[in-house]
Amino acid sequence: MSLRQTIPPREFLGSVTASYRLVALGPSPLGALIGGALADALGAKDALLLIGASLTASALPLLASPIKRVRRVENADDDLRAFIAVGRLPAPLEEREG
Repeated sequence: MSLRQTIPPREFLGSVTASYRLVALGPSPLGALIGGALADALGAKDALLLIGASLTASALPLLASPIKRVRRVENADDDLRAFIAVGRLPAPLEEREG
């Protein structure tokens, strides 16, 4: 199980998964179009360098994220308590319905 499957209550799992897929896969056609335009404008080598640098820079905020401190999915509720600002945390795994 991933954190994405563990943190939300069971009744929201479908919505969370659909939202994740939309955010992760939805921009792919636009990214391909932008990547092709960059390769035409800058050349393939420079476009790949620019894309690689931007992907690296976009991952830097994760270094300050509490997510990297989570070592076990079972402890996610405790480890991410300060990170989740929804007013209430879901029930721990052992308290959830089957």
